[in-house]
Amino acid sequence: MTPVPSIAFVTPIAPSTPGNGLAHRARAWQRAAARVGRVRTVLVPTHGPAVTGDHELVPLVAPSTGGTALPPRASHAPEWHGRRWAAGGPAHDAIVVLGADLAPFALGAAAALPGCRVVVDLDDDLVAFHRSRGDDDAADRYEAIVDDVRRRADAVTSVTGFDDTVAIANAVAARPADRSPCEEEPVVLMVGNHGYPPNAEGARWFVDEVWPAVIEQVAGARLVLVGPGSEGLPHGVGFVADLTGLYGSASVAVVPLLHGSGSRIKALEAFAHGVAVVGTTIGLDGLDVEHERHCLLADEAPELAAAVVRVLRDDGLATRLADAAHHLVVERYDAAVIEGRAAALVEQVLGSPRRVVVRRAPRLVTDPVADGLLVRDAAAGAVHRLDPATAAVFLVAGTGRSVEDIVDGVATGRDATSADLRATVDAVIQRLCSQGLLVTIQAR
Repeated sequence: MTPVPSIAFVTPIAPSTPGNGLAHRARAWQRAAARVGRVRTVLVPTHGPAVTGDHELVPLVAPSTGGTALPPRASHAPEWHGRRWAAGGPAHDAIVVLGADLAPFALGAAAALPGCRVVVDLDDDLVAFHRSRGDDDAADRYEAIVDDVRRRADAVTSVTGFDDTVAIANAVAARPADRSPCEEEPVVLMVGNHGYPPNAEGARWFVDEVWPAVIEQVAGARLVLVGPGSEGLPHGVGFVADLTGLYGSASVAVVPLLHGSGSRIKALEAFAHGVAVVGTTIGLDGLDVEHERHCLLADEAPELAAAVVRVLRDDGLATRLADAAHHLVVERYDAAVIEGRAAALVEQVLGSPRRVVVRRAPRLVTDPVADGLLVRDAAAGAVHRLDPATAAVFLVAGTGRSVEDIVDGVATGRDATSADLRATVDAVIQRLCSQGLLVTIQAR
């Protein structure tokens, strides 16, 4: 009987449906992993509260002052934290991790687990997102993480498939709710986490620049903003756990984003509930939609207002858009479809031969001593004393060599064959990887 794979799913937020987009995505990955093997869900709460539940909770750590600075969230779950979490724990065949912020933690954990594969879901393109907002410092920090992930992970995915990552779209359950929109007082609905700056900016722009033109033409219309943080905005009602009733009564859902990246889970939710959607190009970016077929798109306030009014006044248009969008969800974004695609990727990673090279980890300081080598890891606050044999493996690894080349290099000048040394060198390499002194890189 084939052993059932053991998979650790590392997430920055508790998986939840309903929930915000990241919680939705976490639930989809958790279910996908469960199709493949036994899942150990590990919450490292960089993006949400440290809640208890059907998962293991790993506390965040204080950011280190050593080494290259990580982005703020990632600094609370660095690579050395992942190594320490995994050391001495159960073995895993694979780690699936959600988000660039937790990628260092997962790569460190995998280094401490012999033969463990790593699938990193970057979710959004945070490099492009921060560049678009003029925050080059944050973009540079995320770019360093992404570059490391590309070298070391077995597979890299994202919500849109940007830059040759594997596209794993956001997923929703394609089950339209019973709908009864109010004709006398049509509801225009915006759902989102308003603590996320692009959502808050988009909501304010819609309220200030778009909504006045809508109510001038459809006097009875009512705007409802829903989601965490919306209670502080005009027309906001705050967090609502079950959105079924709101979607059922809405005449149109709006996604008026001016900035952002990834794909909009709330647009997909509206599609799944059979609600016509109007939004900006950025608001629907990342979804395979066509203007006038699945939704209406407009990027300027007057045009967006006119699009909302069109849907409110034309029941036939609203029905046609909603039906086409719902069909799109069934075909391409339904949870069963997306989770199956993610599960197939994990299975492929587990079943593929692995070719790696080994190199010394960056930002280490070495000092020769009489009986070997001292290696200082400032980021982890650790000093390692390597005996001469271990130091030889560490030094031969250099900037990237195959295990075979390392064995040959260590054997040079010794009265030993490569075959004799292979098992010993393998064990030393694994120990140095678990200490964070060596890292493995995929030989693609």
